[in-house]
Amino acid sequence: MTTRERLEHKLEKREEWAAKASERCTAEFETARQITEHIPFGQPIMVGHHSESMHRRAIERSAGHMDKGCEAYNLAKYHESKARGLQDQLERTIFSDDEDAVERIEAKIAEREALQERYKNANKIIRSKLTADEKVTELVKLGFVEEHAKERVEKNAQIPTYAMTNNNSEIRRLKQRLVSIKARNARREAAEQSENGITITHCTGTAYIEVTFAEKPDRSIINDLKTSGFYWRQGSWHGPETALPTSVRTLLGIAGKDEVSE
Repeated sequence: MTTRERLEHKLEKREEWAAKASERCTAEFETARQITEHIPFGQPIMVGHHSESMHRRAIERSAGHMDKGCEAYNLAKYHESKARGLQDQLERTIFSDDEDAVERIEAKIAEREALQERYKNANKIIRSKLTADEKVTELVKLGFVEEHAKERVEKNAQIPTYAMTNNNSEIRRLKQRLVSIKARNARREAAEQSENGITITHCTGTAYIEVTFAEKPDRSIINDLKTSGFYWRQGSWHGPETALPTSVRTLLGIAGKDEVSE
């Protein structure tokens, strides 16, 4: 199951819980109404009258159901809030194991690089010896709204350095992530093409290895990896080569501890 599929499953559960809580809320409020519907609106408790005890019990029962209805209402709103958060995350996030992750990140990089060029060109125009009208015209050609272009020219307001620095940092981050995702995909493809559906990659300059499975392994194997000090990162299990569990060695057909190969 991919990250997106897991979050979609969580979203479905949150929406289901919100709907059930909302139904309970409606039912409790309706029960509270029905309990006191025979009592005239504004009717005081008639102390000493034979109806006193029945009147008090009805009020207590109705109040109890109202309290439960309020609790269910708050619970429904809580789950709805969580569901909205998950929905926003699904819409905004590119997950590393998305099928189109590489294409979408490449598109984001292209957008950011185009924005950086736009920033540079805008500053060149504002610093140039063109007339104010010519500067506005050139800025509009770059995509600036005319009103904003005029305001920048009047104030001689260049794109601030921090904006360009932040955009450059985001470009670097996206490029680093792209390299990581491509490496992850390459490891996964190698595992799929391997004889046993597993690949072992040595981490350069360390005694650690990356264990990649073509398909999610059995829970027992995952537990063995965790117990042996392996941890999950970027689509593979990372840990010391000497601690590779016997269950994984068996899948690889490895007999001895010194027989792990890349």
